Amino acid sequence: MVNTFSDHPVVHYNWYLKDSNDPGYTGITKRGVQIFLPLSPSVTLALIDKSVYKFGEKGSRCTELHDKRDVELLNSLQFRSRQDFIVFPLGMDAGYVQRCCTDLPADSLGSVHASRTDPVPISDNKLSSYVIQWRRQVSYANWLTVCRIKRRVSKRVVECFDRSPENVAAYQTAVRELFDQTNS
Repeated sequence: MVNTFSDHPVVHYNWYLKDSNDPGYTGITKRGVQIFLPLSPSVTLALIDKSVYKFGEKGSRCTELHDKRDVELLNSLQFRSRQDFIVFPLGMDAGYVQRCCTDLPADSLGSVHASRTDPVPISDNKLSSYVIQWRRQVSYANWLTVCRIKRRVSKRVVECFDRSPENVAAYQTAVRELFDQTNS
């Protein structure tokens, strides 16, 4: 079994927060995020939050997948994240690709939701409201066999928070300052 590639190959998923109701749980700054990028038909780059997961064999920087379900799961991420097309090697079963394209709709890795507050007067005949947008990821019943949530993490209450809150705060401050400069 080999990797497929979509026209949107970089995929992030948060297995640790998969049951979270927090609207920010799918953000790439959140604890537990995993990012996957297929590099070739046999190699996928996996960026894993090591504070949450055990991945592969201890001390190894490279993990071989021996379970066909793991490759199929990684491929399903590609099928779900695609917008228009899937790339696959000539030797791959085209029937498999066709079935996956039928069973796993394009752009179905997550659903986008939005809401807004009612406008309120602020000054000088101006109104203000907040528009909030969030993404809810598709729920997988099983995950990669080479990936486990660490025992000490699994015993704690699952909380949605940033891995590096100080970096996120610095970024938000810079964005606010830039926004203020361009609107003054």
